[in-house]
Amino acid sequence: MALRNILCSLAFVSSSCTVIAKECLPAASGNETGDDSLGINNAIKECGQNGTIVLSSPQGYMLRTPIDLSPCKHCDVQVESLLKVGPGQPRFWIDIGHLIYIANTTGVRLRSVTGDGVIDGNGEEWFNRTEWVPPQWNGPALIKVTNQANDITIQNIALTNAQSRYIQLLGNSTRLTLSNLTMHSRNVLPRETETTPFGIETSESSLITISDVLMDFRSKTSPSSPNSLPVGNCAAFDLGTHDLSMHNVRCNNVWGGALVQYGSVSASHPPDITMSNLLISNFTFSGVKATGFQSLGVWEPKYVARNISWDGVTVYSGTPAEMNICYYRTHTNTPYPNTCPPRVNTLVTDLWFKNFRGKVGVMPTDPGWGNWNNISHVEAHFENWVDVGDGTVT
Repeated sequence: MALRNILCSLAFVSSSCTVIAKECLPAASGNETGDDSLGINNAIKECGQNGTIVLSSPQGYMLRTPIDLSPCKHCDVQVESLLKVGPGQPRFWIDIGHLIYIANTTGVRLRSVTGDGVIDGNGEEWFNRTEWVPPQWNGPALIKVTNQANDITIQNIALTNAQSRYIQLLGNSTRLTLSNLTMHSRNVLPRETETTPFGIETSESSLITISDVLMDFRSKTSPSSPNSLPVGNCAAFDLGTHDLSMHNVRCNNVWGGALVQYGSVSASHPPDITMSNLLISNFTFSGVKATGFQSLGVWEPKYVARNISWDGVTVYSGTPAEMNICYYRTHTNTPYPNTCPPRVNTLVTDLWFKNFRGKVGVMPTDPGWGNWNNISHVEAHFENWVDVGDGTVT
């Protein structure tokens, strides 16, 4: 590993040079059976305090164990090459909960300066496995931010073939920025339509900014089924998410777009947990379900959500807006699915669907829209929908 002093200051009272910042350039083994994670983790420990770690090996880096960015404090990690889960380990994603871990730290910047950085989860090897594993709610993540991480930026990187989740923002983390990202999955198993992959997933986190992101997920095809099915979810906002802004995001060929999904991360939230102040704007969607609310198993406590807005949504295909707090209970073989509709208890106020364009149909006008029973209360507002029947938007 090359290590370079970036800045040195010479104190008048000492003849020694004090290193203010360091730059580490870990080498890659060049062997696809090797594990370059060890060298990268050592570089993080060496240069993580106010330093820079540059991953620029032309051979790319093969990873067989996770990368831990928790020792980074006010550090700059520059991904200028390929980071890939090494081949021949389809159980990698069963045995770990993440590939890159950012926890209990502050000031981490994970980015590509050149735009050449790629992080590849090698999910296709997982999708082609012969072993059957049940679909995973809250599955492993390519990048997990948690445990009160603060001031974290992920920027200008191509993310590809995550096994389950691309980016999770969890654990009371705050001041989180995702920008100029692409997420592409190929050969996802059609039977995992609703669960694989998730692009961005949030819960118990705040002050989140997401901008300029493209997500495109494709299912496995065959001669008998030559067309890719919509798979996965672009953005799922679970309980505990506060003060989130998502702007200029495009979701292609996905099952779920930008959805509030109770229970996406956990089915065991505290009973008094809430969510508030989410704004999704300039959002473009093609797939099955563009916007709205769902519950993925969390339904009995009285959860409160307020000030949630979708403003400026273009829909090329799919349901433009949906409120289904009993989705999981009524679409699976879980016990007693019919008990959900009469018992679900949720309060949603200041819910807005504004400036929808494209294949959106007739704007809802029913004042009871989204209410399942007489104990829930959904206060939804709709404004300025323009339908173009064929989905063409000018």
